[in-house]
Amino acid sequence: MGIEVLSILLLVAMFVIATIQPINMGALAFGCTFLLGSLIIGMRANDIFAGFPSDLFLMLVAVTYLFAIAQINGTIDWIIECAVQLVRGHVVWIPWVMFVVAAIITGFGALGPAAVAILAPVALSFAVQYRIHPVMMGLMVIHGAQAGGFSPISVYGGITNQIVVKAGLAFAPTSLFLSSFLFNLAIAAMVFFVFGGAQVMKQKPAATGPLPELHPEGVSASIRGHGGTRAKPIREHSYGTAADTAQTLRLTPEKIFTLIGLTAHGIGALVFKFNVGLVAITVAVALALISPNTQKAAIDEVSWSTVLLIAGIITYVGVMEKAGTVD
Repeated sequence: MGIEVLSILLLVAMFVIATIQPINMGALAFGCTFLLGSLIIGMRANDIFAGFPSDLFLMLVAVTYLFAIAQINGTIDWIIECAVQLVRGHVVWIPWVMFVVAAIITGFGALGPAAVAILAPVALSFAVQYRIHPVMMGLMVIHGAQAGGFSPISVYGGITNQIVVKAGLAFAPTSLFLSSFLFNLAIAAMVFFVFGGAQVMKQKPAATGPLPELHPEGVSASIRGHGGTRAKPIREHSYGTAADTAQTLRLTPEKIFTLIGLTAHGIGALVFKFNVGLVAITVAVALALISPNTQKAAIDEVSWSTVLLIAGIITYVGVMEKAGTVD
């Protein structure tokens, strides 16, 4: 059996094992990198680690770290509440608020599962309160998260763009983002009308009040296991009383600095073309210095499973390239 065939069989085995067993595929990939690269091909460690995606590693850690800080200090809840306040009394706009907020959150670096974990309980509660089809609300959140997921400063967009550049292909980050955004926007519009959008447009707002509990046990752990941020139950989101709303809308120094930092992150990466990972980690460190008490929780919320997955697979693919498998 040739080395090329063996490397492909090892890759297939990784997918099979990671599918049927709760083992991170990136960890399997690093193990297979050692077996294939060191024991079979005889590569030196320096040659193996030449394929380690250091830039992607920094970007994944930095962007998810920055987003975790924004979530913990209440900035994300502030954005959600502001968006809801803008359309309160206009039921037809509520599904689109969920779409836009999900796109903003993922566009600034949150992983899709993390955005869904934050917004899904709120969206489903609004579905009950305003008699909107829950499937519509759920899909609006999901497609909103996908719509912003390929922005040039997001995790998925950054990964895709960097791989495209390394492959020597045409580099068009704006086209990638707009293609994904418009595609998901079109699907969201179709979802809106298929699941009763015409009836929603005729509705008057229902009586407001505390939102019902629609976040069953186990959902948070399941989402976190797939690389997302742990979701809060709806009762921990302050969308019920006027006092809670006022508390959420109150701009604290941490929220103000976080909003400035996110804006600087976007301008630095998009306008001045700085490295996304370096800009994100710089902003995150600055916010950490301002509010050091939140950092332990923020570090814990970094999507380490996703970081390990991507770093391991790309390192293994680098060994496959050196073995001639790709050619």
